Amino acid sequence: MASPVPLRGSRHSVPRAGVLDVRRTTILETRLLHKYMKNILMTLLCSAGILASGCSKSHKADSLTLQGSWRGSEVGANTQGSPSLILEGTKLEFHGANPNEWYKATFSLREDTSPKQLEAVVTDCPFPKYVGKTVHGIYTIEDGKFTFAANEPGNPAVPASFDAKGAREFVFTQK
Repeated sequence: MASPVPLRGSRHSVPRAGVLDVRRTTILETRLLHKYMKNILMTLLCSAGILASGCSKSHKADSLTLQGSWRGSEVGANTQGSPSLILEGTKLEFHGANPNEWYKATFSLREDTSPKQLEAVVTDCPFPKYVGKTVHGIYTIEDGKFTFAANEPGNPAVPASFDAKGAREFVFTQK
C-alpha cells in the first residue's frame, strides 16, 4: 500500500498513489464479474427452460400405454390368422394365430431394466402343465408398436434379445 499523504489543514492522511488505480481495477473487476454472473444466470435460465419443456410432458407408465386390445403377428411364423392380446389392469389374455392356443395370466412390468421385462403368471390355458407357471419376457413400445419376446411358461430365463433362441417374438399394434 502507498504511504499516506497528510491532507492540507488536516491531521488525517489519504493514501498517496493507487486510489484511482484501485477504483479502476474495482470497476473493471465489477464489470467482468457482472458479465460473468450474467452469463451464468443466462445459462441457468436456459437450462431450466430446456428441462421444464422436456418435463412438461408427463411420462405415461407402460402399464397404462398397454391397456386395451392389440392385434399382431408372430415373427418368423408361417401361420394363418393373427394373434391378439387384451390387457386390462394387471390381467392379460393372449390368443395365438391357432384358435387352440390361448392364455390368461396376471402380469407385471419391470420398466427399470434394459430391455424392459414382462412377467406373467398363467392362470388358465388349454395346457394344464402351464397353469401356475411364470412366463418371462422382454418388450419394447415404439412408434405405436408393442414388441414382445418370451420363453415357454416355466422357463426361468429371461430372453437376452428379441431373437433369442427358444423365445417367441410378437409384434402388436393397438386396435
